[in-house]
Amino acid sequence: MEKGIGNFVIFDDASYSGSQLQKTIREVCVFYEKNGKPVPRFTIVTPYITSSAASLLSDVGVTVLSEKTLPYVHDVLS
Repeated sequence: MEKGIGNFVIFDDASYSGSQLQKTIREVCVFYEKNGKPVPRFTIVTPYITSSAASLLSDVGVTVLSEKTLPYVHDVLS
Protein backbone atom coordinates (compact mmCIF):
# COMPACT_ATOMS: atom_id res chain seq x y z
CA MET A 1 0.00 0.00 0.00
CA GLU A 2 2.83 2.41 0.79
CA LYS A 3 4.24 1.87 -2.70
CA GLY A 4 0.97 2.94 -4.29
CA ILE A 5 0.02 -0.45 -5.69
CA GLY A 6 -3.36 -0.02 -7.32
CA ASN A 7 -3.68 -3.24 -9.28
CA PHE A 8 -3.58 -6.82 -8.04
CA VAL A 9 -3.45 -9.93 -10.22
CA ILE A 10 -4.43 -13.15 -8.45
CA PHE A 11 -3.65 -16.51 -10.02
CA ASP A 12 -5.77 -19.48 -8.96
CA ASP A 13 -5.88 -23.05 -10.26
CA ALA A 14 -9.71 -23.11 -10.19
CA SER A 15 -12.56 -21.24 -8.56
CA TYR A 16 -15.63 -23.20 -7.55
CA SER A 17 -17.65 -20.97 -5.22
CA GLY A 18 -15.56 -17.78 -5.41
CA SER A 19 -16.25 -17.08 -1.74
CA GLN A 20 -12.62 -17.24 -0.55
CA LEU A 21 -11.48 -14.83 -3.24
CA GLN A 22 -14.41 -12.50 -2.65
CA LYS A 23 -13.75 -12.41 1.10
CA THR A 24 -10.05 -11.66 0.62
CA ILE A 25 -10.76 -8.93 -1.93
CA ARG A 26 -13.33 -7.29 0.34
CA GLU A 27 -10.85 -7.34 3.25
CA VAL A 28 -8.14 -5.70 1.12
CA CYS A 29 -10.60 -3.04 -0.06
CA VAL A 30 -11.69 -2.27 3.51
CA PHE A 31 -8.03 -1.98 4.56
CA TYR A 32 -7.31 0.49 1.76
CA GLU A 33 -10.43 2.54 2.54
CA LYS A 34 -9.61 2.70 6.26
CA ASN A 35 -6.18 4.05 5.37
CA GLY A 36 -7.55 6.70 3.02
CA LYS A 37 -6.25 5.05 -0.14
CA PRO A 38 -8.13 4.43 -3.39
CA VAL A 39 -9.57 0.93 -3.67
CA PRO A 40 -7.33 -1.18 -5.92
CA ARG A 41 -8.46 -3.06 -9.01
CA PHE A 42 -8.32 -6.86 -9.07
CA THR A 43 -7.87 -9.33 -11.91
CA ILE A 44 -8.36 -13.04 -11.30
CA VAL A 45 -6.58 -15.39 -13.70
CA THR A 46 -7.86 -18.95 -13.48
CA PRO A 47 -8.18 -21.65 -16.12
CA TYR A 48 -11.39 -23.02 -14.59
CA ILE A 49 -14.30 -21.26 -12.89
CA THR A 50 -17.98 -21.94 -12.24
CA SER A 51 -20.58 -19.45 -13.44
CA SER A 52 -21.55 -18.93 -9.80
CA ALA A 53 -17.99 -17.93 -8.84
CA ALA A 54 -17.69 -15.65 -11.87
CA SER A 55 -20.94 -13.92 -10.90
CA LEU A 56 -19.91 -13.55 -7.26
CA LEU A 57 -16.57 -12.04 -8.22
CA SER A 58 -18.06 -9.68 -10.78
CA ASP A 59 -20.35 -8.38 -8.02
CA VAL A 60 -17.25 -6.96 -6.28
CA GLY A 61 -15.91 -5.42 -9.50
CA VAL A 62 -13.27 -8.02 -10.28
CA THR A 63 -12.09 -8.78 -13.80
CA VAL A 64 -12.03 -12.54 -14.38
CA LEU A 65 -9.84 -14.10 -17.06
CA SER A 66 -10.73 -17.76 -17.52
CA GLU A 67 -10.46 -20.46 -20.12
CA LYS A 68 -13.39 -22.71 -19.24
CA THR A 69 -16.58 -22.56 -17.18
CA LEU A 70 -16.96 -25.59 -14.92
CA PRO A 71 -20.30 -27.27 -14.35
CA TYR A 72 -21.44 -28.15 -10.84
CA VAL A 73 -21.54 -31.82 -9.89
CA HIS A 74 -25.34 -31.80 -9.51
CA ASP A 75 -25.64 -30.42 -13.07
CA VAL A 76 -23.50 -33.25 -14.43
CA LEU A 77 -25.37 -35.96 -12.52
CA SER A 78 -28.89 -34.76 -13.28
